[in-house]
Amino acid sequence: MKLYSPVIVSLQNPKEKLWGVLLSLDPSGVTLRGIDLSSFDDWSRHVANGEGGMALSTLFIPMHRIERLNLDETQGVIVSYADMFGARVGKTIHEHLELREPAVADPSVLQFRPQSHRQREPGKPPKKKPGR
Repeated sequence: MKLYSPVIVSLQNPKEKLWGVLLSLDPSGVTLRGIDLSSFDDWSRHVANGEGGMALSTLFIPMHRIERLNLDETQGVIVSYADMFGARVGKTIHEHLELREPAVADPSVLQFRPQSHRQREPGKPPKKKPGR
Protein backbone atom coordinates (compact mmCIF):
# COMPACT_ATOMS: atom_id res chain seq x y z
CA MET A 1 0.00 0.00 0.00
CA LYS A 2 1.20 3.46 -0.85
CA LEU A 3 1.06 6.55 1.28
CA TYR A 4 -2.31 8.29 0.72
CA SER A 5 -3.97 5.12 -0.58
CA PRO A 6 -7.71 5.00 0.10
CA VAL A 7 -8.33 2.14 2.54
CA ILE A 8 -11.03 0.41 4.55
CA VAL A 9 -10.04 -0.51 8.11
CA SER A 10 -12.04 -3.14 9.99
CA LEU A 11 -11.72 -2.79 13.76
CA GLN A 12 -12.52 -5.06 16.67
CA ASN A 13 -13.61 -4.35 20.25
CA PRO A 14 -15.94 -2.66 19.37
CA LYS A 15 -16.52 -3.66 15.75
CA GLU A 16 -16.29 -0.68 13.42
CA LYS A 17 -15.37 0.02 9.82
CA LEU A 18 -13.56 3.16 8.76
CA TRP A 19 -12.83 4.55 5.31
CA GLY A 20 -10.12 7.05 4.56
CA VAL A 21 -6.70 7.89 3.23
CA LEU A 22 -3.71 6.10 4.74
CA LEU A 23 -1.25 8.53 6.32
CA SER A 24 1.05 6.01 8.00
CA LEU A 25 1.37 2.35 8.85
CA ASP A 26 3.86 1.08 11.41
CA PRO A 27 4.06 -1.62 14.10
CA SER A 28 2.21 0.56 16.61
CA GLY A 29 -0.80 1.17 14.36
CA VAL A 30 -2.37 3.05 11.47
CA THR A 31 -2.92 6.78 11.02
CA LEU A 32 -5.85 7.56 8.77
CA ARG A 33 -7.64 10.66 7.53
CA GLY A 34 -11.12 9.22 7.44
CA ILE A 35 -14.67 8.68 8.57
CA ASP A 36 -16.88 5.89 9.84
CA LEU A 37 -17.98 3.89 6.80
CA SER A 38 -21.65 4.23 7.78
CA SER A 39 -21.33 8.04 7.40
CA PHE A 40 -19.59 7.95 4.00
CA ASP A 41 -22.72 8.57 1.87
CA ASP A 42 -23.89 11.52 3.95
CA TRP A 43 -20.41 13.04 4.03
CA SER A 44 -19.79 12.66 0.29
CA ARG A 45 -23.21 14.21 -0.48
CA HIS A 46 -22.42 17.15 1.80
CA VAL A 47 -19.13 17.69 -0.04
CA ALA A 48 -20.85 17.38 -3.45
CA ASN A 49 -23.47 19.97 -2.42
CA GLY A 50 -20.82 22.34 -1.05
CA GLU A 51 -22.22 22.06 2.47
CA GLY A 52 -19.98 22.27 5.51
CA GLY A 53 -20.52 20.60 8.81
CA MET A 54 -19.08 17.15 8.10
CA ALA A 55 -15.37 16.55 7.69
CA LEU A 56 -12.83 13.75 7.80
CA SER A 57 -10.90 13.28 11.03
CA THR A 58 -7.27 12.33 11.47
CA LEU A 59 -7.31 9.12 13.48
CA PHE A 60 -4.66 6.87 15.01
CA ILE A 61 -5.78 3.27 15.42
CA PRO A 62 -3.57 1.02 17.56
CA MET A 63 -2.57 -2.26 15.91
CA HIS A 64 -4.33 -4.41 18.53
CA ARG A 65 -7.71 -3.02 17.34
CA ILE A 66 -7.09 -3.68 13.64
CA GLU A 67 -8.73 -6.81 12.32
CA ARG A 68 -8.16 -6.11 8.62
CA LEU A 69 -6.81 -3.36 6.36
CA ASN A 70 -8.10 -3.40 2.77
CA LEU A 71 -7.10 -1.26 -0.17
CA ASP A 72 -10.21 0.54 -1.45
CA GLU A 73 -10.15 -0.29 -5.13
CA THR A 74 -12.70 -0.86 -7.87
CA GLN A 75 -12.94 -4.52 -8.83
CA GLY A 76 -15.16 -5.42 -11.77
CA VAL A 77 -18.65 -4.02 -11.15
CA ILE A 78 -17.88 -3.25 -7.49
CA VAL A 79 -16.99 0.46 -7.39
CA SER A 80 -14.57 1.69 -4.73
CA TYR A 81 -15.63 4.35 -2.25
CA ALA A 82 -12.90 6.62 -3.63
CA ASP A 83 -14.35 6.28 -7.14
CA MET A 84 -17.89 6.88 -5.81
CA PHE A 85 -16.61 10.05 -4.15
CA GLY A 86 -14.98 11.18 -7.41
CA ALA A 87 -18.18 10.56 -9.39
CA ARG A 88 -20.32 12.49 -6.88
CA VAL A 89 -17.99 15.40 -6.24
CA GLY A 90 -16.19 15.76 -9.57
CA LYS A 91 -12.68 15.55 -8.12
CA THR A 92 -10.56 12.88 -6.50
CA ILE A 93 -10.23 12.47 -2.76
CA HIS A 94 -6.59 13.55 -3.12
CA GLU A 95 -7.66 16.79 -4.82
CA HIS A 96 -10.34 17.38 -2.18
CA LEU A 97 -7.87 16.88 0.69
CA GLU A 98 -5.11 18.71 -1.21
CA LEU A 99 -2.81 15.71 -0.96
CA ARG A 100 -0.19 15.04 -3.57
CA GLU A 101 -0.42 11.36 -4.45
CA PRO A 102 3.12 9.90 -4.29
CA ALA A 103 4.39 7.91 -7.28
CA VAL A 104 5.88 5.16 -5.10
CA ALA A 105 5.47 3.97 -1.56
CA ASP A 106 7.78 5.47 1.05
CA PRO A 107 9.42 2.33 2.45
CA SER A 108 10.31 4.00 5.74
CA VAL A 109 6.64 4.75 6.41
CA LEU A 110 4.70 1.83 5.00
CA GLN A 111 6.86 -1.28 5.23
CA PHE A 112 5.64 -3.43 8.10
CA ARG A 113 7.52 -6.56 9.00
CA PRO A 114 6.75 -7.97 12.44
CA GLN A 115 9.91 -8.58 14.42
CA SER A 116 10.53 -11.97 15.95
CA HIS A 117 10.74 -12.02 19.75
CA ARG A 118 14.03 -13.86 19.44
CA GLN A 119 16.69 -12.06 17.47
CA ARG A 120 19.64 -14.01 16.14
CA GLU A 121 22.97 -12.82 14.89
CA PRO A 122 23.30 -12.58 11.10
CA GLY A 123 24.92 -15.67 9.61
CA LYS A 124 24.07 -17.95 12.55
CA PRO A 125 21.36 -20.60 12.21
CA PRO A 126 18.37 -20.40 14.55
CA LYS A 127 18.74 -22.21 17.86
CA LYS A 128 16.86 -25.47 18.21
CA LYS A 129 14.48 -25.89 21.10
CA PRO A 130 15.30 -28.71 23.55
CA GLY A 131 13.52 -31.96 22.81
CA ARG A 132 13.12 -31.39 19.08
